[in-house]
Order: sequence, then C-alpha cells, then structure tokens
Amino acid sequence: MLRDIPRTPVQVAVFALTGGLDLHTPMSAVQPGVARGTTYNFEVATTGGYTRIAGYERFDGRVSPSLASYQAYPVAFTSTPAVGASINGQTSGATAVVAKIDGGTLVMTKVAGTFVAGENLRVGTTAFGVLSSLTPPSINDTKAAEYLLAAMNRYRADIAAVPGSGPILGVFAFGGDVYAWRNNAGATQALLYKSSVAGWVAIPFKYEVAFTAGGGTPPAEGATVTKGTVSAVVRRVVLQSGAWSSNTAAGRLIIEAPTGGSFSAGAFTAGITATCSGPQTAISFLPGGQFEFHVSDCGNGRRVYGCDGANRGWEFDGTYVVPIVTGMGEDKPEHLIVHKKHLFFSFKHSVQHSGLGTPYSWQPLLGAAEMSMGDQVTGFLPMPGSQSGGALAITTVRSMSMLYGNSSADWQALPVDQDDGSGAYSRTARYIGQGLVFNDRGVVSLTASQNYGNFDSAALTSRIRQYVQAHRANTTCAVLNRERSQYRVFFSDGAGLYATLLNGEFLGAMPVQFDHPVMCAWNEPGSTEETYFGSTDGFVYRMDVGSSFDGNAIPFTLELAYADQGGSRVRKRYRRCSLEMQGSGYAEFDFGYTLSYGSEDADQPVLHTVASSTKPAYWDAFTWDAFTWDGRQVAPTEIEMEGTGESVSIALSGQSALWPSFTVNSVTLHYSTRRLTRGS
Repeated sequence: MLRDIPRTPVQVAVFALTGGLDLHTPMSAVQPGVARGTTYNFEVATTGGYTRIAGYERFDGRVSPSLASYQAYPVAFTSTPAVGASINGQTSGATAVVAKIDGGTLVMTKVAGTFVAGENLRVGTTAFGVLSSLTPPSINDTKAAEYLLAAMNRYRADIAAVPGSGPILGVFAFGGDVYAWRNNAGATQALLYKSSVAGWVAIPFKYEVAFTAGGGTPPAEGATVTKGTVSAVVRRVVLQSGAWSSNTAAGRLIIEAPTGGSFSAGAFTAGITATCSGPQTAISFLPGGQFEFHVSDCGNGRRVYGCDGANRGWEFDGTYVVPIVTGMGEDKPEHLIVHKKHLFFSFKHSVQHSGLGTPYSWQPLLGAAEMSMGDQVTGFLPMPGSQSGGALAITTVRSMSMLYGNSSADWQALPVDQDDGSGAYSRTARYIGQGLVFNDRGVVSLTASQNYGNFDSAALTSRIRQYVQAHRANTTCAVLNRERSQYRVFFSDGAGLYATLLNGEFLGAMPVQFDHPVMCAWNEPGSTEETYFGSTDGFVYRMDVGSSFDGNAIPFTLELAYADQGGSRVRKRYRRCSLEMQGSGYAEFDFGYTLSYGSEDADQPVLHTVASSTKPAYWDAFTWDAFTWDGRQVAPTEIEMEGTGESVSIALSGQSALWPSFTVNSVTLHYSTRRLTRGS
C-alpha cells in the first residue's frame, strides 16, 4: 500500500553550479551542480558557475575582427552592391565597405569620413542608391549582433594563412610580435614568419661560415670580415670552443650574403684574426618538425630558443636566427629549456646542456654535461625546489625526475613517484602555481612534499577518466590561461579539456570542441593576456576572443546531474526554474529538463527556447519616461516547468556565432512534494 505524505506548499531549492564534469561518480553521490553527460564548450569559472567559452579568430597582425564596428543606415537602392565592395559618398567623399544588405538597410564597416544624408552612394563612380537618412534603424539585440558579425567577417576576410603548406608547426610571441613556423609550398623547407600590419612577413635566414684559430678581439656585430675579394657583414659571432685571448677560438660567424663570391679555406685578410674553414652555407630548416620554444636570458640577453626534432636548435633575437651546434652526430634536439643560465636540449633518452651562460658552447671543459634518463624524454618543467633553490622536472612518458643543483658540479637527479605514474606527454608540462602535466591518467598535479624526490603527483581528472581514455592518444599540446587560472590540453580532432584551479585547489574540468584543431599553442602573459594557436589549415588563431569560432557558430551543451532536493524517493511537481546568469550581452539558448532519471514512466518535457539579456545596466544612459532596460549584471531568468518526478536534470544547449560568453551561476527550482515513489 502506498503511503501518503502531507502535501506541501511550493518549496524552493537552490544549488550552485560547481565541480565541472563528472562522468564516474555514482548518481546518488554526485552533487546537483555538477555537469554530466554531453557537456561541452563550457568552462568552470573561478568566481563560481559555468561559463560558455569565448570564441577565437584568425590572426596575422592586421586589425582583429573582434575590433570591428558598423554603421547602419536606410538607403533607397537602385541596385545591390556586393558584400565586401568598397563604396564612397559622391558628395562627402567618405568611404566604407559593405558588410550586409538587410532589405532597405545598408550595413557598412571600415568607415572613413562622414557620409551626408541625400548623397549618392557609389561603387567606384557607379551609383547604387541614395543615403536616405543618417538616423540608424531601430533594431533588436539579435539584429545588432547579426550586423556586428557581418562587420567582423569583412575584417576576417583580410586576414591570411601563414604562406606555405601543411599545418602550423609552431607559434610564439616575442617583443610584441607573433611568429609562426610552416612548411613552404613545396614542403621542402620550414620557414619562419612574423605578424605585421600587412600580414605575415618572412624572416630571412642568413648564412654561416665556420672559423678556427680566432685571436685578438672578435669582430663586432655589424662589422665586415674579408678574405681576398670576398666580404660579408657579421650579424653574430658564435664562439663554440676555445678563447680569443689564447688564439684558440673556434665557431661560426652568422653573416649576410657575401659579396664578391664565396669564402674559401684559409686566413681571413681583414675584420677578424682567424682561419676560415671553407665556403659559407645558407641557413635552412628541414620541413615537418614539431617546434617548441622558450624565452629567457641564457647569457646573451632575452632571446627565444627553439627546437623541433628535425633540425639543429636555434636562438632568435627578433631579427637573426642562429643555429646552435651541440656536437651530436644527429643534432636534432626534441625538447628544450633554459634553466639556471644553462640551455638544455633532449635527444631521445639523453639530456644535455650548454655551459653556464654560454648557449653556443657545449664543451665539457666549459661546463656542458650529459645525463641519461633511461627512457624517451618528453619535456622539461621548471619547479620551485626544496633543495638549494629551484628544481627542473625532466619528464618521460612513464616517469619523472627532479634535477637539483646549480651546474654540472653539483647536479642531483631524484625520481618522482616510484610507481611510473608521473610521466608526461610531449608539450604538456606547464606551471601555474603548481606543476601540471597530461599523461595516461589525465591531468596530473605535482606538489611539493617531504617524500623522496620532494614532489608527489595526483590525477585531477579521475572523474572524467572515460573522456581522457578516449582522447589521450591524440594529444597535441597544452597551454595556460592565467587570467582564468586554467590548464588546457588539446587533441588532434579539435577536442580539448579546460581544467580550472584556484589557489592550489582544483575546481573542475570541462571539455571543449573547436572547429579548428589546436596543433600548437602559445600563451603570452601580460597586462592583456593573449593566447595563440596554430591549426591544420595553416592559420594562426587568437583564442578567448569574439563570439564565434572564426565566424562559425559555437555549439554548446550543459547537462547537469539529477537533483532530488533531498528526497530521492519522493515525487515532486516541478513548477519553475530560475537561472542566475551573468554576462556582457544578450544570449539565447534552449532550455530542457529530464525527470526521474529519464524514466519512461515520467512525462518528459520538450525544449524551450530562452532569450536572456545579461548586459549590465548603464543607469546614466536612460531618459525618464523613455528608457530601455538593457538587462542586469546578475539576472535571474525565469522559466516555467511542467511535470512530476522524483528528480530533475537541467540542460542548456545552443549554437550561435552572435552571442558573447555568459555564465550560469546557480539554479533555483520551485516545486511541491507529492507522494513516495511506488514500492517505497
């Protein structure tokens, strides 16, 4: 016999959205604000709630699409200009670009000058209509977003891929500019490009010529060296061994293209006291490597150091690329770091480093050294140390060691975790208040301890093990976002995982799915943090900007765990849901919910489309008796519900290129209790 329970008036249950995605905790034990199921393109916010991620847009140094603006005016059209056409006002001389034609409204962008009402609008000298008025049409939030996207697309069309073929091989920022490596059109060389106001510009590689028996004073950068009738301007003096003071200096000169022919073996005749080893060679890089970079001062000032596993390592000061010779038979370092003024390279299982403050010198007599890690090295990660200063984590796929000390005179390598569970995949080791890597167990944290090795590891993403196992074989790279306090790891199918940490506490992780796979990435910290990534189509993209995936809609779904309001066997009639939202603009999405764990015995509802304005209110922008309420910074969005069940799971979903990010902070459910479930 069913037991009746007293019916109650409408009750309210409030729960915050916290914890991120959880695919493994039993339903009875999971908190109601945790995400479940097919959740993607949301992130855990450090201030609470779940935020639909921002977009990304292509980049080459020209004006970013997200900086676009538009003007919209009524026009009496006699013909229709093409979208993207350059137009002008016959009277005013003002110019613009057509972004969109919307009935009798002309949406223009890249406006220069001031148009005047009543003038002819022209493409070249051909009129297509008359500007009826300078009063913009009255439009709603959706129309305004459409017009802005149309303007953004005009700027987007100007931005080009890095010249060449294949995916972006590496991207980094230095000195306020962004650089990218890509194979040339024939895939015979890898080339370096720099962003500029005119797009990507190739960095010209110079020449190198070897010398021995150098003595006296080395030539200054910018000086000219001569041998017979051949001369060249010196851009860098690369001392690899010996000393100028003892006439034993040996190394290379990085030079401009010589005039008068090619150098030959024998003594230089002017500009340097040394013996030329033979003809100069053009600096070039083989295609197809996977680049990584480190910016540091290793004795020559702040410079970029790089390697790719297919060529020699190199140094770059923003103008000149200097290949580094280590003496290895196969001189193709795969990973690198500058640690305590030493340049470290890895070659398979071998770790080698330069002399102290001498990145060009790899002679043991000058402080260089080598150590074997017993397995393929996958990367380096500087860490705070508990023994005589900072440590260097050296990772392999299955293990990790901490290198303590200051030089080859006192290095000591200690293993971390003896269970072979603390390794890292290539290009995934990052530090953000704690060391983070990605391996077979997912995102793993490295924290200081008193144990042997002085660090312990712990898997942070065990609650989404299923997701990790499905994607880990396709890992490409990881990158930080310090403003959002996130570690992000990406996969070759466009998927990614955003893990949020705050003050050492793991807040949760949520998956993302991009239209363009992230093959390499770079985070540039500063007052305005910027993150760039390179993709398979040869474009470089700037992340965390705009409302679209480079003009395409951002799809998103947030599915919350079932909430039973503390009565797992009590049926409730659900009446209303209130979403506390926060954001910077209008947003639309579908709202849905499932009752009683999706049981067929419950009448399941259909989706409701919800429009919510989350723009902050500007109180000084209205006129009394004639003002528009633009929204609230924290806005409860009320949604009617129907149906009876013992539990409910809320879901939000949508797909749009128009709406900026929004955050859902909490859910408030209005319900009244009914009776116990049958069988209780």
